[in-house]
Amino acid sequence: MTVNLELAKARRAVADARIALDWSRAGLAMYDKRIESGESGLEAEHLAQGQETATNQTRYQAARDAYHELACEEPELWSADSRSDPLLLLPLRLETVYRNAGEAALELWIRAYPDDIHIDSHEPALTPAERVAAEAYWCEVWAAGPHQERRTAAWTRLVAAIGPGRAAWAVKALRPGRQDPPQTETPPGASAPSPAPWAVEPESRDGNWTRPAHTYALPDRLVFSGYETVGDGQIGLVWREEGAPIPEVLDVGLGPDSPVPPGWLGDFEEAVRVGMGVKVLIEGEMRPDFSLVTVAGVRGGTSEHTAELIGTLLDAHRCTDGLAVLPTGTPTNNTESTRSAWRTRMPPPSPEKAEEQRAALAVLGDLAPRSPQAAARAARALGPAAGRVLAETADGLDVDDHDLLSRLHAAFGAMAAASTNWMNYDSDTQVDLTFLVQHFVEHVRGRGPLPTLRIGRQPYGILPVTSLDLWHGTEVDLRILEHLQGFRTFAESQGWRSPTVGNGDADEVINDLLHRLPASRRLRFVQQEPVSPPFQPAPDTPTGTAPYKSGFAWQQPPDPAFLPQPLEFTLTAEPAPEVGELLRAHPLRTLLGALQEFARLRSLQQEVPPEVTQRLFDLAPSFEGTRGGKLGLWYHLAIMALHLYYFRLDQRMQSGGSVEPVIDLVDGQVTVPPGTVPAFFDWAATAIDQFAVAEEMADGDLPRLELLLCEVLDTQTHRLDAWMTSVASARLNRLRRDRPDGTHLGAYGWVTDLRPRGFGEESVPTDPEDDHDPEIVGNPEEDPQAPTGEETPAEPAEQGTGEIHDGYLVAPSMHQATTAAVLRSGWLSHTDGEAFRVDLRARRVRQALAVVDGVRSGQTLGALLGYQLERALHDAHLDGLIAPLRAAYPTPHLAEPDAPGAEEALTATAARDVVDGRALVADYTAHGHQLQDLDSLGEELTDESRPLLQQAGPLVDDLEATVDAVGDLLLAESVHQLVAGHPLRAGVAADGIARGDTLPEEFEVLRTPRAAVALTHRLGLLAPSTGTNGWTAGRPLAALEPALERWCQTRLGDAAGWTFAFGDPAAPAQVSLADLGVCALDVVLGAGLFQAGTDRQLDAATGAESVLAHRLLRRVPAGARVTDAGAARFAELQLLCRSLAGVLASARPLLVTDLDAGAGDDWSAADLPELAARVQTWHGTVTFALAELREQVRALPGTVDEVVRVLETLTDLGTSGAWPSPTPEGTDRVESLRGQALAVLNRFEAEPVPPLAGPPPQDPSAVLEWVTRLRATVSSVLGRTLPVLPVLHVGGSAAATALTGPAPQEADEDAVADWLLEMERVRPQTRAFGDALTAAETLAGTAPCTTVVAQLPAGQPWIARGRAPVPSRRHPVPHHCAVLRADGAPDAGSAAGLIVDSWTESLPEPGVGEHPPEELGGLAFHYNQPDARAPQALLLALPPDRTRGWRMEDVHAVVEETFALARLRGMDLTDFFELRGLLPVQWTMPAHGWGPL
Repeated sequence: MTVNLELAKARRAVADARIALDWSRAGLAMYDKRIESGESGLEAEHLAQGQETATNQTRYQAARDAYHELACEEPELWSADSRSDPLLLLPLRLETVYRNAGEAALELWIRAYPDDIHIDSHEPALTPAERVAAEAYWCEVWAAGPHQERRTAAWTRLVAAIGPGRAAWAVKALRPGRQDPPQTETPPGASAPSPAPWAVEPESRDGNWTRPAHTYALPDRLVFSGYETVGDGQIGLVWREEGAPIPEVLDVGLGPDSPVPPGWLGDFEEAVRVGMGVKVLIEGEMRPDFSLVTVAGVRGGTSEHTAELIGTLLDAHRCTDGLAVLPTGTPTNNTESTRSAWRTRMPPPSPEKAEEQRAALAVLGDLAPRSPQAAARAARALGPAAGRVLAETADGLDVDDHDLLSRLHAAFGAMAAASTNWMNYDSDTQVDLTFLVQHFVEHVRGRGPLPTLRIGRQPYGILPVTSLDLWHGTEVDLRILEHLQGFRTFAESQGWRSPTVGNGDADEVINDLLHRLPASRRLRFVQQEPVSPPFQPAPDTPTGTAPYKSGFAWQQPPDPAFLPQPLEFTLTAEPAPEVGELLRAHPLRTLLGALQEFARLRSLQQEVPPEVTQRLFDLAPSFEGTRGGKLGLWYHLAIMALHLYYFRLDQRMQSGGSVEPVIDLVDGQVTVPPGTVPAFFDWAATAIDQFAVAEEMADGDLPRLELLLCEVLDTQTHRLDAWMTSVASARLNRLRRDRPDGTHLGAYGWVTDLRPRGFGEESVPTDPEDDHDPEIVGNPEEDPQAPTGEETPAEPAEQGTGEIHDGYLVAPSMHQATTAAVLRSGWLSHTDGEAFRVDLRARRVRQALAVVDGVRSGQTLGALLGYQLERALHDAHLDGLIAPLRAAYPTPHLAEPDAPGAEEALTATAARDVVDGRALVADYTAHGHQLQDLDSLGEELTDESRPLLQQAGPLVDDLEATVDAVGDLLLAESVHQLVAGHPLRAGVAADGIARGDTLPEEFEVLRTPRAAVALTHRLGLLAPSTGTNGWTAGRPLAALEPALERWCQTRLGDAAGWTFAFGDPAAPAQVSLADLGVCALDVVLGAGLFQAGTDRQLDAATGAESVLAHRLLRRVPAGARVTDAGAARFAELQLLCRSLAGVLASARPLLVTDLDAGAGDDWSAADLPELAARVQTWHGTVTFALAELREQVRALPGTVDEVVRVLETLTDLGTSGAWPSPTPEGTDRVESLRGQALAVLNRFEAEPVPPLAGPPPQDPSAVLEWVTRLRATVSSVLGRTLPVLPVLHVGGSAAATALTGPAPQEADEDAVADWLLEMERVRPQTRAFGDALTAAETLAGTAPCTTVVAQLPAGQPWIARGRAPVPSRRHPVPHHCAVLRADGAPDAGSAAGLIVDSWTESLPEPGVGEHPPEELGGLAFHYNQPDARAPQALLLALPPDRTRGWRMEDVHAVVEETFALARLRGMDLTDFFELRGLLPVQWTMPAHGWGPL
């Protein structure tokens, strides 16, 4: 082992001496107070305590000096130039296991894993698709010129095409040589200037993956350390082991040419070889359990180089899994009221936005050392490279309420300094607290001074840390350090109070942790009479650093039980409206200004104008509710500060002093003239002034203001960790003023409470019933996967129930095996062995199902248990107990007592009531399972029935078992649904018994799955090769989708057959669809409402549903009314068109894989150039029409006819809502057309028509993305009303055989028709398709469709009928079938169609010959999963001694103290109740109380 014993002892000696000194100081302060309060006979003890304190002071200083000398003997980690630069420690995850190393020795194996932040999977080279997308983006930007909407749309398309991370990288890698785009916009369709040549030609790659993920941010080597707990919660070093050198670049994932991960991830010996693991030999008298194991290491090289490396790593994350700044308070989990900040694809800022952020950082960040921007703060901590990367991320310039927090810290720091508690109670000497308030305002932050990052899915805080034990320097006043050390010693001794999973009941600990908040949300104010010190008995003091004569030393934590009228404030998101209005009026500034003007005039002996005092009187009613807390927390505190200022101002004016305060706040720093000691008045004036400034900065957001206020208050009550962190923050600021660039790099990690399984614990046997059920639990001796005696997983202390039976669980499926494993894990981790002991044996399940069925039918649980009990009592001949039990535990009645006849109803029901079994079981359990002890039952018993109680006890036990069985079943079902990813179903199962109406219909955890064959069925249509007569060719929609146009023509029949009568019924005017010059798709997508008796003047509705009606009305003379027969015929057309449109909207294109599942590529047989040509023609017409409409609208009213024409053109192209409204001529018509045209244009401004995806790609893997973009272009105009079908050329392929070959066996027309009828009963889309075809045959008189059954391999039985096919290697069987409705024989050379419905059914797998079918089961076995996680913080370590620079011992000390700091962060004021009123900054009200204003 590589342990420097002398250095380790010296390090321990410093901590021990510090602890001894702090406790001796506390003891001496206690003697001082006791003597001061009048106790006698303590002189000798007081003298001895004083001598002990002096000795410990000398010992502490000597220990520090000795440690410093030994540390200086260690080699420096870096050269003189960067010897003291900050060190960024990235987190590592540790896994541990104990292994036997011989007959009497153990080895602790430790392996370290890089956390997410270490991993770089970024590919700098661009793929061809990324290159094309990036070029298209820049071309669109150059065409857009200053048009921001077009630029935004181009960025959105790029992100959608290649992903947010790659989009951010592509525009950075491929940038135009000319930096700025043209200043003029290029109209659509015109030739835009080219952004080429490119500034730098980026690298290219063929595939999406060229190298494995790797890390280059690991230390040169890792050093592992083991610690034990020694006295007062401190830790002492036991061993330290150094690992092998780590490669400069370490692979951490699969590579494109490697099917297996790197060996070190799974092979421990390889991990040791590459420096990521060590073996620690535990021999001799060394204990095998360790309270803490840490790892630390640093990377060599210059700090400037590693700072650039950090920037490179962050940029790699920005371009892959994502990088962002998380503003403080961002929720990291979903709740009912808030959503978490994490999204799977959070879009990065556009290049224009990123450039703006970079420019803002350059102006406000690098040049302003106190800039509050997140990127600027990160740059000061991590280096400029990291700041530049963060400036390009979401919220990269977030200021995180920095300025407002500074004002609040200044306000509360000044209020604290205005407290008389700092003075000795027997003296009037003013204490100069400028140093303390300055430190508090500049460096103490509850949220820390640095931003929180989100890398991928993981949030990381950046925490400045250092070692207080080894601290040397002048950045922090020694008086502050002495206070911190004293409080730290006390807090660490109370570390056992910190909630830790594994200590105590797991449920209670986790519930406690989840309910703790980062800042307080509820505060209590109490008013108590002050007691003047000294008094008896003297209060206890946990620290001796506070002078024993100061007010703080005599402060006692208030006892709420004896305090009159406490005021409680609970922060809410919705304050009272009147309070919000008051905040927006900024009354504090008005009040303060009036008081200051009043004081100034009085000090000059001038008359005060009446308007000055009137301002005070005008605002006085607004604060009437302050005393009772009605105005909320903010104004309660603000008015307290105002009263404090008024009190000190009155004192100052009476003494004749200056009323101008000497304190100022400049750039977040408290400034005081040299040689000046601020008085109470100066601090009070500063406090109320900062309150007024904060009120103005809040901008009416009271919830935010009060949250920040509570955060500041926490730092004055219990946030000792914030004060300890402030020491490192102060050093960071000093270092960065000297060297703003360099940052070293390292790593750290820890795992706690390690011990071999069973060490120090008694053996707890498993459930004895498990041994009698070989179906459930196996024999560990026969289990090859169970850990043997040669391998003992390390587990946290006090986790589980002791020695564990490492058996296995057999279940009918993997899903049920997972459920069983989760349930067993819950039982193992819970301290109460009965809490999760789930028993699902058949008898208990039958009991539970009977109860569940009763609850589902409307019975209550209490009544069902009562039925069971009464039946059992009757069978046991104990009927004499039924009446007393009914009387003692009556079933609750639901009748309202005041309802008519309620008394009679209750009386009649009571005679037939049943025992409330639920109430009886609860009472029985509460009384120790003794019926004789139930008071309510004893009053109802007679002498005859009382002896029967002994026999009834087992029957009530059966009731309890029934309740337990129901609970077990619902718990098992809830977990079963939860592990399946169905949280809503899990909640229904868990809460179902209480509601009754939401119980699961079927308990899937009880179902035994059978092996099955999955058969896929598809139903669709084939478009005919020809259409019908009367329809106009060349219409836009018919040209866009000719196949569906032919199918709609065939369904509608001859256009001339659809005629509608207008005018006189005896001699009507006939108008047919053939007269309108429309195509069939125009009719199907444009048929709308048309009521009998409607004329063209009354029917002024617009929209897609009435377009066809308007077309008809144009052909009719003015004033002509549709006849009843015409309206009825139109209603039939509408019904048919809606049925057909519904089929089109829910269908998808027919692809080659629908005919031949083995074709592999869906789009391999599609004629993509022909598809692209159709869409390109339609797209060009749409974009031209929109551009023309924009120009014509500008020229209104002179272009009315042109606007009408363009709107009609857009309607023909499929744009909904574009048909011009039939408004009468005149001004109203012009305004109506203008409004309608602008509505259409605004729609496409908000969601522009995407550009075309370009020509079809040659790479088959890119076709799907191209088709998706093509569909998006069409649907942006048409919505989902019309799918775009490719033409399939499948001639000579297996798909052609399926399409044109003979039908499968048993698939004749009658069998297919019967099957379709069966499917229509259970498949809604199939039924809608059948209804549409039937409607066409009935209303349009079209011929019935034929049926094509496509199934491969050909010639085998149809899979829709008979048994499931039995697969074999020699004889493949079909598993897919497509039933297509056609009009004529299909053409394999050119086919197009739709898939209307698709589903998969599972048929029981048949056996082969005499062999029964094989079934699959699930096996869950117990093992101790490595559940340690890497810390969620990046430690920015600052050297404890700048003069000697970094030593490796400094790194270890920083990690050790940071671990202790992390435990303190988990504790709140309820854990530190002794500290109430004792931290360095604490404020109190002056003794005069409220007083008049």
